[in-house]
Amino acid sequence: MPPNKPSVPVAPVAEMAAGRFKATCLEVMDEIAARGTEVVVTKRGKPVVRVVPVHDTPPSPVGFMRGTLRIHGDIVGSLADEWGMSPTDPLQAEPFQYAPTRASRSRRVAEPRPLVVSASCWRAADEPQRDAALLLDTHAWLWTLEGLNGMLSPAARALLGRASASGRLFVSDVSFWEVSLLFARGRAQPPSDPAVWLERAAQAPGLQPLPVTRDVFVRSNGLPGAWHADPADRLLLAQAERAGLTLLTCDRALITLAKANGALMVCDAR
Repeated sequence: MPPNKPSVPVAPVAEMAAGRFKATCLEVMDEIAARGTEVVVTKRGKPVVRVVPVHDTPPSPVGFMRGTLRIHGDIVGSLADEWGMSPTDPLQAEPFQYAPTRASRSRRVAEPRPLVVSASCWRAADEPQRDAALLLDTHAWLWTLEGLNGMLSPAARALLGRASASGRLFVSDVSFWEVSLLFARGRAQPPSDPAVWLERAAQAPGLQPLPVTRDVFVRSNGLPGAWHADPADRLLLAQAERAGLTLLTCDRALITLAKANGALMVCDAR
């Protein structure tokens, strides 16, 4: 089943020759402002300029929770040290296979086709104009809420702003769980009840909630590449893959993992 990609409304676009636009530009601008349409002006049949309506600045999640959270130490690194690989980890072993026989070959069930992923790891600094629907890693979500602009690269902040303005910036339910774990382990401290802080954080504008579905849990244990110990990271990667989103992160381990297999949808926001 193909991933459910978030839909984005697109304004109607019309083409107009430069001569006609010159003669009727005031009327055309009034029409664009009133209807929210766009006009592409052409010269000798070739598009040369786009005239678009000016919208009010959309609400942004940046700084929505500014000054309400104390961060102590590293919030990027894994919280799951105790879940590291074990020599007896069954997920590291070769899958069990029956000895091939003529009967078993005749009754063999066709294996499901692997999920084809077209995206890969890329750097925000290399593609600052890229149009991408984004899933924020947990630390990127916290930095955004706190308005800590210096923690993400300028290009990453630009990508985040465009995604937010177009309704394509997502935060996962997994991040709410992971933040509660940060609170429990003392890496971050809310001013009051953690549940109250998280409830308010959920109201931040410009962010779309992304619930965790059962297929994401299953996929998180079958991602391509080397086994990654942190279950929150695996869930975020699986969500991004299933929903057709790119995970925006500064986590070196995740970036390295994505580069190694070339299939995981990750944006390096450093």
